[in-house]
Amino acid sequence: MMRGIVVIIILVTCFCATASSQVHDVASVLSRDEPIILPRMEESVRIDGSISEGEWDKACVFSDYFTQIDPDFGKKIDENGTVYLAYDTNNLYIFFEMYQDTSILIEKKGTRDDVWDQDAAGIFIDPLGNKQEQYLIILGLSGTIMDARKYRASTSDECDFSWDGEVECAAQRCEFGYTIEARIPFSNFRRSGKEKVLWNINFFRKIQYRNSQAMFSPFADLSGESEFISMFPIVLKGIGGKEKIEVMPYGVYGSTFDSTKTKKGNAGIDAKIPIGASGVANFAFNPDFSQLEGDPLEFDFYAQYAIYYPEYRPFFIEEKGVFRSDNAIYYSRQIQNPFLAGRYTYKDPQNQAGFLLAYDEEDTLIGNSEAIAGIARYIRQYGKNSTGLMILGHRDLSADYNNVVMVADGNIYLPFDVKYTYHFAGAGTDSGSGDLSSDVGYYHHSFFTYVTKSWTVLGNFFGFSPDFSNNLGYVPRVDRNYGGGYIARKFHFNNKILKKIEIGENFGFCGSWARFDDYWMGARDSLEYFAITQTNINLFTNTFFYFGQRFEKTYWEGIYLKRWVLDTYGNTSPNEYFFIDASFDIGYMIDYNLLAVGRFYSGHIDFSYTPFPELSFSGGIFSRTFETDTSRQALEPSHVRNPVFTWRTICPEIGLIYNPTNEISFQMVFQQQRAKFAADYNETDEEYETLEDRYFGIVEYKPSIGNVIYLGGRYPEKLLFFKFTHRFML
Repeated sequence: MMRGIVVIIILVTCFCATASSQVHDVASVLSRDEPIILPRMEESVRIDGSISEGEWDKACVFSDYFTQIDPDFGKKIDENGTVYLAYDTNNLYIFFEMYQDTSILIEKKGTRDDVWDQDAAGIFIDPLGNKQEQYLIILGLSGTIMDARKYRASTSDECDFSWDGEVECAAQRCEFGYTIEARIPFSNFRRSGKEKVLWNINFFRKIQYRNSQAMFSPFADLSGESEFISMFPIVLKGIGGKEKIEVMPYGVYGSTFDSTKTKKGNAGIDAKIPIGASGVANFAFNPDFSQLEGDPLEFDFYAQYAIYYPEYRPFFIEEKGVFRSDNAIYYSRQIQNPFLAGRYTYKDPQNQAGFLLAYDEEDTLIGNSEAIAGIARYIRQYGKNSTGLMILGHRDLSADYNNVVMVADGNIYLPFDVKYTYHFAGAGTDSGSGDLSSDVGYYHHSFFTYVTKSWTVLGNFFGFSPDFSNNLGYVPRVDRNYGGGYIARKFHFNNKILKKIEIGENFGFCGSWARFDDYWMGARDSLEYFAITQTNINLFTNTFFYFGQRFEKTYWEGIYLKRWVLDTYGNTSPNEYFFIDASFDIGYMIDYNLLAVGRFYSGHIDFSYTPFPELSFSGGIFSRTFETDTSRQALEPSHVRNPVFTWRTICPEIGLIYNPTNEISFQMVFQQQRAKFAADYNETDEEYETLEDRYFGIVEYKPSIGNVIYLGGRYPEKLLFFKFTHRFML
């Protein structure tokens, strides 16, 4: 009897050891190019920064494989780290055990997404398993959460910090360093709804005292320096986490304290209704514009392109990746004053689809016409390749015209890991005649990309006709064709002083036929070619320098207008509390308003200082000067003999942020823009100048996602405002 019991115990022990090795020997599994089968917990665990619960014994362990992506690319970090990963029916659980000298641990209080100036660890998740879109969840030592969506683009990966996920975390210091524990509900992600799903993941770590960032990558390919490339697969079975219906009303009230005593209030509501695991419908009545956040102060005295402002409205932010394209053909803020709006999006590993329809109400204060706007989008994934279609429509009810744009785009991976990205679009506009073909134009853009650890090679060709019109999007109405490329060689040294050097050359041409631009040069032909030489240098662990020169020629009416600019840029962190960023440009520049070449000086310097975890200061100043002959005869740099001051701008800014906790933030900002113009700049008889000061202060209380209270003020608007949002879960 006793002998039988011993045999049973031995068999059980061997079975458990075998099962344990299958779960914990991550390197062995990855070396066979197999996905990791993630262990499933039977019970949930308490999120307290401790791994004492017995359920953690079942977790998959990732240990000691963190490799730097910056500043010593490809070098293993000195500090060890272990990650435990497991899940139950509704949640993914992760536990970071990070070894580090406790005397150099750095933490900083901050609101959502303010996590970069401290020690942190996180996970990158691709729930669709196609390496085209991932979710970043990075957790700071102070308990601050940074979450974002990241999209794989033709040149550099695009990150969208407007996404906020449901994440519960706890961090604590300990004798060997620190720990962070987190619960991430599956309801945060669009999923296929299948019994067995394949995810791609990777882990991230930042060591703030030496500005080191690392990824977990024992066998992943880091040659392209992309987090998408270096992800590895895991298998989950039977996950649930059905999303709930969300209803989020908002209210805002403001009052001026000037002589007008103007008072104004507004209210609206957003609703989100999940449909299965892969679809969601959104509806909005008077969706929140969130103008209290405020657009950045931009200068457009010399803007050759339209200014692109970020989107704040939750209705347009939710799953906006379905509607994106590399060149922002769809620009949601063209829908300026929506009264009613609806949208549906669907995502699975092979397909993404969505449509949006909005009634844009007339508002004479912002010059907005009454209109109906819509967009339909479909993307099909074929492994790493994709193809997509998009239709945009805009019906202006005030001016009685229609605009329709049709777009085809996609990515194709060619031999030797060359990526080809394409966009083709055609637009038709009916200006009241009832015929869309009365104003027809086209747009095209092709991009070739080849990136390795040592080389970056890009090829680019795009253009659009003078009649291209997209009233819902961001493509300008101008005739221009462009071709060019960029080739760079990267050298990774990874020693104590010199980290990396990148030497590159950007070259190309621009041609405009029939019309260069109605405002600047009228209906005249032009041809421009340019060359940009640049050198990027990384020094120590905290300093970056960029040196470059740009040379351009524009051919106009038989004359070449010349432009040459020397660029310098750098940033440094002398210590963990201070950061400085500065640039300076000097050269000869074409002023298309004067049709002349003039001397050009431009520079900026910014700084941030964080003396305490709860308090930080920031400031900066930007200045630009342009000098030329007001006779408009300086067509070449040598002609600028007796320069007369033409225009100058200067913009100082200073701010203060106080975060007593991660839920409460107090911010004050002062901005000033000053511009001075010489006589004859706009055909006036005397010099004139403009001066504008802006003051902005706000207190924000954000205890959870969707629940926010704002109280603030603006000057010179002389405005006090109060705003709240609250999220109901049904």
